[in-house]
Amino acid sequence: MIDDERPTDEPWQNVKSEETWEEGEEILDSRHGAPHHHENPSFRTLAHDLSTDPTDFEGQAVLWDGEGFEDPKKKSKGSNAVQGASAAGTRAITMQLVSFYFRYPVKAFMRLRIDYMAVARAINPQIQANAAWTVHQSTLGVLAYAVRTHGWRFIPNQVLPPLLANTSMGIILYTSYLQILQHQYAPAGHATKRAYPPPPYWATFTAGAAAGAIQSLFAAPLDAISYRFDVNELTKHTSVLPEPSMKLAPISFWAYGRRILREIGWHGVFAGYSLSLVKECCGYGLFFSTFEITRSQTGNTPRRVEKPGFVPTPGRKRSMSPVKRIKKIYDSDESYEKPAAPNNGHWHHNEAIEDEMSDLPPGINDRITPIPSTSFDMKAAGSVEAIHPHSDDDTDHVDFGGAPGVTAMMIGFPLLMWYMWVGQEYYDGKFPTPEKGQSFIGFGKHLFELVKEGAYPSAKAFAIYWVFLIAQGILYVTLPGVYAQGNAVPSLGGNRLTYFCNAYLTFWFTCGTFALLHYFDIFPLQTFIEEIGPITSVAIISGFVVSIGAYVSAHARGVQHRMTGSFLYDFFMGAELNPRIGIIDMKMFFEVRLPWFFLFFTTASTAVKQHQEYGYVSPQVWFILLAHFLYTNACAKGEECIVTTWDMFYEKWGFMLIFWNMAGVPFTYHHCTLWLARHDPAQYSWSTGFQASLFVTLVCAYYIWDTCNSQKNNFRRQQAGTFVDYKRFPALPWRYIQNPTFIKCKNGGTLLTSGWYRWARKIHYTVDIIMALTWGFNTGFSSPFPYFFPVFFVCVNIHRATRDIQRCKAKYGDDWVEYSRQCPYLFIPYVW
Repeated sequence: MIDDERPTDEPWQNVKSEETWEEGEEILDSRHGAPHHHENPSFRTLAHDLSTDPTDFEGQAVLWDGEGFEDPKKKSKGSNAVQGASAAGTRAITMQLVSFYFRYPVKAFMRLRIDYMAVARAINPQIQANAAWTVHQSTLGVLAYAVRTHGWRFIPNQVLPPLLANTSMGIILYTSYLQILQHQYAPAGHATKRAYPPPPYWATFTAGAAAGAIQSLFAAPLDAISYRFDVNELTKHTSVLPEPSMKLAPISFWAYGRRILREIGWHGVFAGYSLSLVKECCGYGLFFSTFEITRSQTGNTPRRVEKPGFVPTPGRKRSMSPVKRIKKIYDSDESYEKPAAPNNGHWHHNEAIEDEMSDLPPGINDRITPIPSTSFDMKAAGSVEAIHPHSDDDTDHVDFGGAPGVTAMMIGFPLLMWYMWVGQEYYDGKFPTPEKGQSFIGFGKHLFELVKEGAYPSAKAFAIYWVFLIAQGILYVTLPGVYAQGNAVPSLGGNRLTYFCNAYLTFWFTCGTFALLHYFDIFPLQTFIEEIGPITSVAIISGFVVSIGAYVSAHARGVQHRMTGSFLYDFFMGAELNPRIGIIDMKMFFEVRLPWFFLFFTTASTAVKQHQEYGYVSPQVWFILLAHFLYTNACAKGEECIVTTWDMFYEKWGFMLIFWNMAGVPFTYHHCTLWLARHDPAQYSWSTGFQASLFVTLVCAYYIWDTCNSQKNNFRRQQAGTFVDYKRFPALPWRYIQNPTFIKCKNGGTLLTSGWYRWARKIHYTVDIIMALTWGFNTGFSSPFPYFFPVFFVCVNIHRATRDIQRCKAKYGDDWVEYSRQCPYLFIPYVW
């Protein structure tokens, strides 16, 4: 029997080959049309002793030496008859399974929720008259009649909408299934053909059920339309025709669908959704598991047949591109020697490096830290790779003033968020202050009533916030991305966790989804800014709830790390270091998707709202929309660089990280947007020159900031031999240095002395602060709240820069002195 499955690591008896196998390679040498024989004495001996029929499968030759077997032609007629009958039966069964394979999956993936030919049939006179079938009643004939009668617009208005909807649901279903399956069963994610061995039943059932759940969420509006669909409504003529001979086209499917969704609302769309969810999960779980079983049984997935004495013909040796070879070497768990650096200080391939700084500004996480990143790495999420461990046991050290300090922050910061919101909503962007003669207690009660009136956490706000969060989680596990390795984790014995990163594709997919939801009036985008008060309260409450859940969960599972014994301090800092749900790393998931995505869509909502009210979008709103887009897009496209930052490596998942990402960033950094949304554009109509200077400053600062971070990150990848030029928008020039110079330090580290860092060691901090200041300048100076983010940012960055200098002096010693001599300026070239 031909052993045509892909090779494994199992050694073949007395056969050695250094050739690599091509997937699906046949044993027969197809280039010469004959079996390829190996000169192996043991092979001949074993073959001579075997008595297995060399024609197990019809139409397939077997690799035998030819000695010691009876001639197939000399077999009895009875044996031949039995074999022929078996072959015929196999062919008959195979044809039935092939029919199942090709017919039922297509019907499942493309289930017609709405018949795209329904209207065309309803207006066809021959079909309505039940006339004898002719070619004119075929699909093409019916379409041809509809086009002749109502013009070519009939296709995009009547046929295309349900066709696109049905196809989209099939794409979502099958794509979700494949993406989830590769995380349930790793070989399915990196096999160019069908994975061997086939995935287990539980994996296919789980992936199918999850894919069905995802599809049911997106299909709910379609199911609602399908349930209420009446073809007669589409063919009604509601206007008087000028001439009897004229024919009015049916109502557009687009308009019909929008009208139904507006009438029933969200409640109608998801009425009975729980039953639909159970049906889709169970149905597609059973379907996909059956689908994979029948596929493997009919030969689409090869099976291993163990027979001693069989020698497979080696496949063709396949060359590997330099980039893939580098990735393979770097991703290997085996250690390898790296060449020493040249003495001239220029870049050398595979040189290990360090840089002066791994901390990051608040809310974004520094995208300058290097990690090996490969598209769909073969390592499963959560796997670890050993590197040199070091200790992080500093439980005696406390930050923020210990328990009293963190308690004040946990109480004070939510109150500050509500206070600033009240100032924006009710005090024209000014600080709320007590009226003359009003006591502080009375003033506090007044503020509470204002929050209760305008920021009460409504059910609608909860739905918006948590549906957005859950949808981001679904996109995390379904959309493609890259894998990246984090820093050494001392608590894991110095190992590195693997992270799955797809925020860039998720961001653009989310933008497209919101555009469609707004266009079809399913979820008007201006809802974000209209409900900003209640959503702020929901975010604050959610931050506390998730923090409590994370703390309790860590204790229940016994995964506490670096605990001090102070409940309040440990709750603030967190208990668990690496919380994960499947492939979702909770710390990384909350770093970008919720805070920065929500900030951008709040600003986009303001632009839509302003256009709705005034008929145009002011230059100031365009400016802040551009600023938030550039920042959010940069966070998303550099997500794989987040995994080695201080937050990911050292900080635990506690109130500090959870609350800041769930509430702090999106609802304190948004005040430059909120002020513009709450004022008439005439109140901030700056001069053209001033506004133009802000645009130029923003774009120039962003260019330096983006390319500066890219230079350092790409330099590290060049040194490690893993550099891949990901041309994600915007792919700016000078994002990597052709011939970088650096200082090779005595401790083995490397300090970059070329590119932007030649001019200032913290120039990326400088331009980051400049961008933050432009956000405030864009609103003028009548309100202090838009300047909360810039002022906060300046203080934090100066503190971090000072701390980094002290640490690097101790770390690099004399090399740091030389580095400071070659790159003498910290923030501003020739000034500071």
